[in-house]
Amino acid sequence: MSERRSESIEFREATKDDIPQIYDHVKAVHGEEIIPVVERIFNHKSDFVIEDNFIAYDSEKNLVASYLCLLRHTMLIDGARIPMAQMEIVGTLPEYRNRGYIRRLNQLFEKRASLYEIPLFVIAGIPYYYRELGYEYAIPMLSRLIVAKELIPKLKSGVTESAEIIPIDTHNFDLFLEARKQRNSFLNIYRDIETSDATYVLEGELGTETGLELQVLLNEEQIVGMFNIEVSWGNLQIEELWVEDVKYIPTILRYAKKKAIERELAIAIEFPSNPEIAINLERLAQSRFTQGYAWYTKIPNMKQFLELLAPALENRIDNSRFKDYTGDLRISCFKEGFVIQFEKGVVESVEHLQQIHLKDMELFVPPKVINQLVLGHFSYKELDEFYPDVTATSAKIPLVNVLFPKLNGNLRPET
Repeated sequence: MSERRSESIEFREATKDDIPQIYDHVKAVHGEEIIPVVERIFNHKSDFVIEDNFIAYDSEKNLVASYLCLLRHTMLIDGARIPMAQMEIVGTLPEYRNRGYIRRLNQLFEKRASLYEIPLFVIAGIPYYYRELGYEYAIPMLSRLIVAKELIPKLKSGVTESAEIIPIDTHNFDLFLEARKQRNSFLNIYRDIETSDATYVLEGELGTETGLELQVLLNEEQIVGMFNIEVSWGNLQIEELWVEDVKYIPTILRYAKKKAIERELAIAIEFPSNPEIAINLERLAQSRFTQGYAWYTKIPNMKQFLELLAPALENRIDNSRFKDYTGDLRISCFKEGFVIQFEKGVVESVEHLQQIHLKDMELFVPPKVINQLVLGHFSYKELDEFYPDVTATSAKIPLVNVLFPKLNGNLRPET
């Protein structure tokens, strides 16, 4: 699929013949250090196809003026599996900027994602820009805490660590996946990872743009924790942290401290899976986690998204006073609407309504803002207090609060 903008610029899916020009483009726009990111995607992502890459190709100069790629992932929301299209490595050569090239490539990206029947698009993009393409912030990311090395408790003489740290490689990757299941039990939103992803996740060397070291904590052969280490933003960064008991935190911090000293880096920790762990870390660090950033999101087909979200909606109903609920919730996004029909706590159907049928709606949420509700970025109460046009009938507010609660999420670009 391709589209011409001018005599020499063609907007299209990439082919294998374009790979050298894509590499040249990435070097020019993002720097040599990002090439390993491209190589990891091209060579190690199990579902990679070249057609998931999109270019603005200048045929006169035989170069790629703009480029972006589509990565396919699966996100879990309270047990519901949601296919996701992640936009990555977006860029335009300086001399071609401010011509709308990324807007054109985004259209190709969205068409391709729709062919895969993917209902959720995401990008960890620069502030504001992607709002102009119809995206809205709706999933938290990158909340960090800096831990001063001198505040990390030293191991007392004659005392051994309370847990053994096991490095993860492709041979014991299933151990990491088992630990991650326990970590994910505290989360409502996270990216799915499978055994087939091992090479892709572990391909890089620590200190490079793709370098990620995975660790699992064992105590008497039982999994009691996990964490990842990455060099990012000038820090040795601890990510995806989970421990069964906070007594294991000093063991992890001492391990990270040794590596940080070797590399002359500060130590940063991303917000952990369990808020109790976060409180303990803030107490130890005598500091607070930063506000963080968020993923841009777009939901092009809300009906499809709500249908896929059905297992999560049913779980929430089942664990509330609405157990075995029979009835519906009528949602208006002002230009279109949706009716979620329940029968004894099970989602029977999701129906799409045109604007002419929106008189009797029970929940009103503007387009894009609804992303923040259905993805749990904000609760209904928070949105109602901020947006004058977010409202619901009094009788249905308790049901809305059950179906669309604020969620504890962790969605990293790499894992």
